[in-house]
Amino acid sequence: MEVYSDQFTLSFNLFLPLCGEAFPIHTVEKKILLITITGLAISYLIWGFSGNFWLLLIARLLGGIMSGNLSVATAIVADITPKEKRTSGMAIIGVAFGLGFIMGPAIGGILAQFNLLSYYPELSKIGINPFTLTALFSFMLSLINLVWVSCKLEETLPEDRRKKTKAEPFKIFHLFKYGSNQSKQLNFTYLIFMTAFSGMEFTLTFFAVDRFLFSTFQNGMMFVYIGIILIITQGFIVRKVSPKFGAPKLAISGLILSTIAFVLLSFSNSLTLFFSALAVMSLAIGLSSPSMSAMASLLANEEEQGLLLGLFRSAGSFARASGPIIAAFSYFAYGPKITYLLGSIIVLIALIKMALLSKQSHQEKPL
Repeated sequence: MEVYSDQFTLSFNLFLPLCGEAFPIHTVEKKILLITITGLAISYLIWGFSGNFWLLLIARLLGGIMSGNLSVATAIVADITPKEKRTSGMAIIGVAFGLGFIMGPAIGGILAQFNLLSYYPELSKIGINPFTLTALFSFMLSLINLVWVSCKLEETLPEDRRKKTKAEPFKIFHLFKYGSNQSKQLNFTYLIFMTAFSGMEFTLTFFAVDRFLFSTFQNGMMFVYIGIILIITQGFIVRKVSPKFGAPKLAISGLILSTIAFVLLSFSNSLTLFFSALAVMSLAIGLSSPSMSAMASLLANEEEQGLLLGLFRSAGSFARASGPIIAAFSYFAYGPKITYLLGSIIVLIALIKMALLSKQSHQEKPL
């Protein structure tokens, strides 16, 4: 199976000649993981010594270019799990994401309390900044990850099934070009849903501060709360019920809950209602995200799983870039109530698309 990771391949292509013939490359999971992890490690190292805005921008740009690991991990899971266990396999990735959601902000928040410049101001000459310890810790984790993948991870694509492909610039514009009509519809549905969700996620801390006067620590604990529910949902609920109900029904259930959660958020005037809305939202994303990933895999032929999963993740990446911009503009122009009600309408559109797709899939290619 060939892999096209969402941000790595798409962005990597832009650094190659944008004119002339497309170029042949061999794309296999382990090789791409090693390249992307190395790139991430370098980006964290640059960040650790970014004493000015432009170095920080370069570090984050490189980090974004090399952050396609989730697509590769998704493709690997698709390779090694049978179809009937595909959704529960995708849920394992969600569990890892949930753990990162809990541990990442907590570790980052702790390390950010220690500013090396407070003790050694002269270090500013070599680019040390208030977040150097956080960046260097991330660099260390990336190195550990690199060694582990290099030594322990086996390539899931047999050598006799590897073939050359054409890597094309601006692959992002091919989101709806490849695959069946069902795959294209799923990409569009995921794009709509993730636009709403990423916008909500981006404005959530603003809402918590504006409405409930949350401190930085309380915001961190809020994300820990969300992460715990994600782990329970994807680690236990999805893995238990997916063989019985199937990916489309779980995705629809998640979108229904997400619509409800947006409405609850828009009317959250008490902490009880606010945390209830967060619980429903966490349950919703825990059900819908791995289910849609499983559908993207199941709708693809074995030879094109990597390509279609990469494009599926590209839809999510594009949504994560555009969603926060749209939500931030709406939040500060019209307030949280209008913004989250608008989010509920957007998710409702995704729900209708998913219901139609589920019906079509049942008729053409049962999932």
